[in-house]
Amino acid sequence: MKHRIVSLVISLLIIGGMVMPCVGRDPDGEVSADRIDRAAAAVSGDDWLTTNGDKILDMNGNEVWLTGVNWFGYNTGTNIFDGVWSCNMDSTLRSIADHGFNLLRVPISAELLLQWASGQYPVANYNHYLNPELEGLNSLQIFDHALATCSSYGLKVMLDIHSAETDAMGHNAPLWYTDKISADQYLQALNWVSARYASNDTIVAYDLKNEPHGAASESHAIWNGSADSNNWRYMAERAGNTILGNNPHALIVVEGVQIYPTNIDSNNYVSNNDGDYFNTWWGGNLRGVAKYPVRLLNGSADSQVVYSPHDYGPAVYRQPWFYDGFTYDSLKRDCWYDNWLYIDDQKIAPILIGEWGGFMEGDNLTWMTYLRQLIIENHLNHTFWCFNANSGDTGGLVLGDFTTWDNEKYSFVEPALWQDDHGRYISLDHQVPLGSNGISLSDYYGNASVPSDPIDLTDAVDMNPGGTADFVERLYTVALGRESDPYGKSDWVSRISQGLSAAECARGFLYSDEFINNGNSNSVFLDILYRTFFDREADQYGKNNWLALMNSGMSREEVITGFINSIEWANLCLTFGIESGGTASPTITVRPNDKIIAFAMRLYTTCLGRDFDPNGLEDWSGRLANHKITGTEAAYGFFFSNEFTGYELDNAEYIKRLYRTFMDRESDPQGFDYWMNKLNSGVSRLEVFYGFADSVEFGTICSNYGIIRSN
Repeated sequence: MKHRIVSLVISLLIIGGMVMPCVGRDPDGEVSADRIDRAAAAVSGDDWLTTNGDKILDMNGNEVWLTGVNWFGYNTGTNIFDGVWSCNMDSTLRSIADHGFNLLRVPISAELLLQWASGQYPVANYNHYLNPELEGLNSLQIFDHALATCSSYGLKVMLDIHSAETDAMGHNAPLWYTDKISADQYLQALNWVSARYASNDTIVAYDLKNEPHGAASESHAIWNGSADSNNWRYMAERAGNTILGNNPHALIVVEGVQIYPTNIDSNNYVSNNDGDYFNTWWGGNLRGVAKYPVRLLNGSADSQVVYSPHDYGPAVYRQPWFYDGFTYDSLKRDCWYDNWLYIDDQKIAPILIGEWGGFMEGDNLTWMTYLRQLIIENHLNHTFWCFNANSGDTGGLVLGDFTTWDNEKYSFVEPALWQDDHGRYISLDHQVPLGSNGISLSDYYGNASVPSDPIDLTDAVDMNPGGTADFVERLYTVALGRESDPYGKSDWVSRISQGLSAAECARGFLYSDEFINNGNSNSVFLDILYRTFFDREADQYGKNNWLALMNSGMSREEVITGFINSIEWANLCLTFGIESGGTASPTITVRPNDKIIAFAMRLYTTCLGRDFDPNGLEDWSGRLANHKITGTEAAYGFFFSNEFTGYELDNAEYIKRLYRTFMDRESDPQGFDYWMNKLNSGVSRLEVFYGFADSVEFGTICSNYGIIRSN
């Protein structure tokens, strides 16, 4: 068992107001061109992972090796990474990437996620002088900024629900719920965070709960086939299904428990005698997987499961297997194999050792050396504990300033990081190299991933041919009970084309004086919501539930939000080609209409200067229709494709093709000279690309074709 001691450093908080730059800043306060290029190079949706046997694979089926590090703080009450009280967060994340870690495990509390979900933003404890780019941001916005920074350096993230409550010692609670945070609230936290970041493939994995534990003689987590409230395997399935309902591509990382019966047939966690159980590290006992594997979505999503033991040395606790003279083979025999290594050896699922590390001395260093050997020989995925200097029973990879690396410890870990034959660190991002010393996944394998899953249009439904105009017209009909007036309809259509979501538009109708003055009863109000958001009449069971909630005090705004966040609303909006504005993702696939197909066809002509190929056209138009990519992302895919860059066009021709694509015309002399001067003065083609992509003209083009210009 492990009792981690975390020493907290209190720093002064200075409240200020400063807008965060969209790509962050280097330590000297300047936005670097490298950072801009890296941020723009990232392609959303091409880096999701899955598994096959004991391997984790990218979307092309290539094996990847997750070799990461832990940086805690979002679980302790700091509400940001610990140590940002004495370092610059952006440059520190870059340093982690530069040192070759391709995955960052981020411990966080369920309580903090629930606070963010409800619009509460506990103050982040950081050094304001050293982090001017964070001024004016609340703790959630800072977290989003950290994710964007990680993305720009090719660093992926695994969120770890480290504790139910926000507390530096919260991990000592044995279960995923406490007197303060219920099991349902734990699931709500996972639901909110996985929905919020469902399309952000910087977060590729969710570690469901840190170290479920407890000895037989105390409150403890169990692992069996029951629906017991303390059965971690049962709750892991519920939690995993919750996440996959929002994001089917996420890896679901499941830790073990502390104890497992020596004979589960005769003692299915009935005995309170510690001697009747195999006992190991908190979260390190995965013996139950052999008989009771985690099954996700009734077995249809088991390829997203990764098992994650934790393993520590005698400096944390002198377990029975740390007898004098223990060896590599004795550790495998006495601890590792039966507790979790069999899962990898028998190719049941991949293993990711979520925590390992410690002080570099005596028997502890001997254990670390043996475990590193096991990791390298078996290509086991892992996240080292830890980056933090303030981990009391292990130490960290940096010294107290959170900037100076402990070179002895880093040199020890470095051989267990994923590198090519030239010693270059390998990113899990197909486009963005890992820090300044690494390469991208496509650089390593020589093939780029196709963003998201290939679109299967076999069972696709047709899009509404009228698009935005028909969407607005039906709101007049179902919400106000009348035909539209020309001015009002034109105004709503224009606002949607400029980025207004379907949810904001619907709210505009439901909060209009005309609607409110109708004085609808709760029953009539719900009938209208069903027609507006679900495109059907209310079912009696569902309507009665809503009425009961409203009679108990639920506001109409809360009810509207519930409808907006529904899958039915997401599906309905997709058929009109409009962003829903809710948290749910569509579960249907739509067949692209003629306008969307025409938009994709013109990219072949204006950018590549050739006719389309049928398979490519179907893929691009299918992804555009189903909101897998935006118009800007599609254009980026063409202008920065291998085919286009292989043309080696000069700056003049590059600008001409930008004009044809983004402005639907030839260049004018004044504009042409302006952009030529930009390129000749050192501005990158990427920056010029986004100058055109952000133009009013391209926004109009996207609107005319029924395309979402950008997120």
